Amino acid sequence: MQCSTFKKATMSGRIGDLTVKQQKILNEFRQNLSDVLSADHDDHYLLRWLRARKFDLSKSEKMLRDHLTFRKRMNIDKILEWTPPEVITKYMTGGICGHHKGGGIIWIEPFGRIDPKGIVRSCSKSDFVKYRTKMCEEILKDFREQSEKLGKIVDDVIIIIDLDKIEYQHVWKPLVDCYNAAFTMFEPNYPEILKTCFVLNAPSMMSVGFNLVKPFLSEDTTKKVKFLKSNQLYKLLEYIDPDQLPKVYGGTRTDSDGCPDCKEEICWGGKVPSSYYLNQEIRDNNNFDEVSVGSKSSHHIKLDVTQENSIIRWEFHSDEPILFGIYKKNKAGKEKEKELKVIQTKAKYNSQEVPESGAITCIEVGTYVLKFENTNIVQSKKLMYQVDVLTPTDEQTTEIQSNGAIS
Repeated sequence: MQCSTFKKATMSGRIGDLTVKQQKILNEFRQNLSDVLSADHDDHYLLRWLRARKFDLSKSEKMLRDHLTFRKRMNIDKILEWTPPEVITKYMTGGICGHHKGGGIIWIEPFGRIDPKGIVRSCSKSDFVKYRTKMCEEILKDFREQSEKLGKIVDDVIIIIDLDKIEYQHVWKPLVDCYNAAFTMFEPNYPEILKTCFVLNAPSMMSVGFNLVKPFLSEDTTKKVKFLKSNQLYKLLEYIDPDQLPKVYGGTRTDSDGCPDCKEEICWGGKVPSSYYLNQEIRDNNNFDEVSVGSKSSHHIKLDVTQENSIIRWEFHSDEPILFGIYKKNKAGKEKEKELKVIQTKAKYNSQEVPESGAITCIEVGTYVLKFENTNIVQSKKLMYQVDVLTPTDEQTTEIQSNGAIS
C-alpha cells in the first residue's frame, strides 16, 4: 500500500507515467476537444495542457481552446515566415545555442547587454511580442526536429539569462512593460516547455526587476528559476555537455573564429544607433483622427465586421502612455465592459515613444470595440489613430496573413 501511494505521488503526468485517474482525464480531454483537435494533437501535446492546469479538466480545456483561438486570431502558423525589423535581429539580445543533455535547446539571453531606450524607441511593443512569439515557435520546431533525430520525445528548453553589465536603466518601465507583455503571452500559450532557467551574474538590485515580472509568471515557472554565482558556472555542466555550452560560460563551444561568446548564434545587443529610432510624429496626420481622452475616461471605436476572417488593422500615437484593448460585443445594444468579450487583453502602451501598430484576424462576425483608456486622475491625453477593417477578399488581407499578422 505504501509503495502504491509513493508511486502515485511521483507520477510525472507524461506518456507512460500516468495514474489511472490521469489516463481517464486524458481520454475525456481528447473527447471534449474533438471539435478542434487535428491529427498533430497527440497525447504528448494534450498532456502539456493538462499538466499546466494540474489535470483540472475544465481549466485545461479552457486553456487549450483559448490557445487555439489565439493561434488562429494572430495567424501564428505563418509567423515563422515573418522577417522581424532589422533593429530586432541586430540588437535584440538572445539566441538558440546548442542542446542540453536531454536533447532540448538552450536559449541564452545576455540581457545586461540590451540597450533599453534604443530598443523601445526603435520597435513597437507589438513587434517586440511578435518576435518573442516567433522564438517560441522556433523552439517548438526544434523540438519536433530533435524528437525525430533522437527517436524520443524532446520537449523542454534551458534558458540562461546573463545579467552582467545590468544597470537600473534595464528596469526602465517601458522596457519592463514589453517583457511583461511577452511573459503574459508565453505563460498561457507555451506551457510546460521550460526545464530550468539559470540566472547568472545577478546584482543585488536584480531583485527589483525580478519582482516586477514575477506576477506574470506561474508558481511552477518561478520554481524553475535558479540563480548562480560567478563561481558556480560549473553547475551548468550538470545539464549541458561542454561542446554545447559557450566557452564564456565554462564550456568549449566557440564561433568559427574562436570567439568564446558564440556571437554567430547569440545576439549580444549593443547600443542601438539613433538612425533606427522610429519617427515619433505619425506619418501623414491628415489620415489620422485626433481626440482628447479625458482624465479617468476612455475612447471607444466600434467596428462592424460582417465577414468571418476579416482583419482589423490599427495604428496609434499618444502624447503619454495609454491603455489599449480590443473587445467584441456579446449583446446587441450593450457596451458595458462586463458584457464585452475580451479579444486582446488591455495593456499599457508607451506610444509616446513610438507609434504602435498591429492587426488581428476576426474569427467571428459582429461588433468589435477598440478601447483606449486614460487612468490619469488629472490630465487628459492626446490620441491620434487610424483603424480599418479588411475583408478576406482584400489583397492587403492576404499580404498581412502571409506575414504572420500578430498584434
